[in-house]
Amino acid sequence: MFNSYIMLCMNSTKTRLKSAIILFAIIIPFFFITYFAKTPGKIIGTIFFATFSVWATFEIVKHNKLNIVLNVFISLLTIFVWIFPLNESKETYLTLYSNQTSLVRDDLIQMLKLLIWGYDNLTHMYVVYIAIIFVVITIIFLINIKKYSSVKQFLIHYLITFFVLWYIPLFSKIIFIHNVANPFFILCMFAVPIVVDTSGYFVGKAFGHAVFQKKFAPHISPKKTWEGAIGSYLLGALFVILLFCIPGVVSYNSSIAYYLSTTQIVLATLLLPAISIIGDLLFSLIKRLQQIKDFSNLIPGHGGLMDRFDSVSLVAIVASIIFVI
Repeated sequence: MFNSYIMLCMNSTKTRLKSAIILFAIIIPFFFITYFAKTPGKIIGTIFFATFSVWATFEIVKHNKLNIVLNVFISLLTIFVWIFPLNESKETYLTLYSNQTSLVRDDLIQMLKLLIWGYDNLTHMYVVYIAIIFVVITIIFLINIKKYSSVKQFLIHYLITFFVLWYIPLFSKIIFIHNVANPFFILCMFAVPIVVDTSGYFVGKAFGHAVFQKKFAPHISPKKTWEGAIGSYLLGALFVILLFCIPGVVSYNSSIAYYLSTTQIVLATLLLPAISIIGDLLFSLIKRLQQIKDFSNLIPGHGGLMDRFDSVSLVAIVASIIFVI
């Protein structure tokens, strides 16, 4: 009986595993190039992550009922996040694109603060960027309003488009900055959602509905069970402690520890596993609202980029917020 269960799980995940291996085999070299190849590598990394932003955005906005030309144009707006300088001087960019590997912790914190907390003194980046996408998206959608059968449908696609144009470039630039600073930090952000998602799948398969008969989120992700969600949260919290926190507690070495303060450790342990689950549900909700199963078929068994990086994206953003507080 147990062997049959194991074989069933292996068969159902075979395609997903192959696709994940191929995907990471393509992506991981760019992480190393960005970190180790100094200034040329950072330029290559910028192009890679900016391209990721454009493609991941396009995969989502292409379902908004606008024509492909308009959606390509909308997706290209994400490049604005990569154009605006981070602060009023050139020092930040000279540091970010210097001919050295890694960033000192203080520089990383400063760059993330400038990116996360809204805008810099010269360009007021988020003010300008949000104003640009608000005006452009509003005009485009109003011109094409007849394509929508109701006000509700119009607002759903309008708000989703506006959201991903802010969210995806923010996530990808955060990952890029962390990549320049320390690849271990990238490992932390990717590892937590993988552990949470994998443990939730297997715990749900093994113990689903053993205690709770109701689904965890039946209208958003019908396959999720309360047992799977609870199991993934607990195992995810344990993993956060082991990966993010133990190195700092033991050695207080900022080069191998993401969080150093007790407050950060407690917040990360409590929040990040839940944030991983929420990130999955957030993009499942977007798919439900768009009435699609996957954003694309780019990755067999997974779907599109944000089908795979949904949890990672929100974990990266929230982990960075905890990091700079």
